Amino acid sequence: MFECLNNIKVPSRFSSNIKRIINVQEKKFLNLKSYDSHVLMTQLLPVVLRGILPPHICLATVKLCAFTVLQNSSLVDPYIKVHKDFIRFEWPGKNEAWIRRHHIETFALFALSLFQTLT
Repeated sequence: MFECLNNIKVPSRFSSNIKRIINVQEKKFLNLKSYDSHVLMTQLLPVVLRGILPPHICLATVKLCAFTVLQNSSLVDPYIKVHKDFIRFEWPGKNEAWIRRHHIETFALFALSLFQTLT
């Protein structure tokens, strides 16, 4: 994966120079800025993983990456609590671990439907 990232070409000013933010020998990311993390998780990592992992694992990883980016957006923060409260109401008696997993699996669709009704 790191070798692939090391050789990837992206448009100028798309993100930091990839070669400067990875250490291929130690398999580490270095000095990532938030935008670089966003680009890695939403644009580059899915492409790299597609060639390495089986399709079902790749899809799950890409969903998790998208969820993580979405979860860390300040615009979405208020809706996370609303969604979790909705899940608690719909599924009374479920424990917090189940609610968290269900939230991760369903939040993107919930947010999409919510934003479509608001616009």
